[in-house]
Amino acid sequence: MIHNGDGGCFDDYFRADFPRLVKFLVTAGFAFEAAQDAAEEAMLTVLQEWSTLRSPHAYVRKVALRWAVNQARRDRERVARSVRGGWLPQEETDPVAEVDDRLDGGPRVTALLAGLPARQRVVLAWHLDGFSNSEIAEHFGLKPATVGSNLRHAKQALRAALATTAITAPQPPVATAEGGVRRDVR
Repeated sequence: MIHNGDGGCFDDYFRADFPRLVKFLVTAGFAFEAAQDAAEEAMLTVLQEWSTLRSPHAYVRKVALRWAVNQARRDRERVARSVRGGWLPQEETDPVAEVDDRLDGGPRVTALLAGLPARQRVVLAWHLDGFSNSEIAEHFGLKPATVGSNLRHAKQALRAALATTAITAPQPPVATAEGGVRRDVR
């Protein structure tokens, strides 16, 4: 077992925080597989620095987010080079990747989150992961009021998106006097 400066065991920390870290990254807008990769890389970094860390929960999120952003940039560049070189056909791709249904919300929520500006999406992910506005501001070098504003705008945008994309349940068929079935009657 590996203990950090506070006496915590990395194995216990990993088991408890890895799924939450993946969910955090998905909420921040990354595909499930990319989130898993970034979480694994970040956990390796945390393991290497475990004995000196005082706040692994925040540090691992910062490392994972940086790794995921850099990997997404490298992937886009690789695809662009492949298209230019004639190795891949140019296709329209869906910017919102499918998310593993085991995560809360699933693809619909992920699609709504992907519609947010990047800063709002990241602030929301940190907020949903339990960080205060002050903590988020400290990690990103922002003012707490700026974090609060981004969070407020993200919530407003999600409320508006949810209101306009409300899902209606299918209506059961209704028998008519002629013996037929009408589906449009409520």
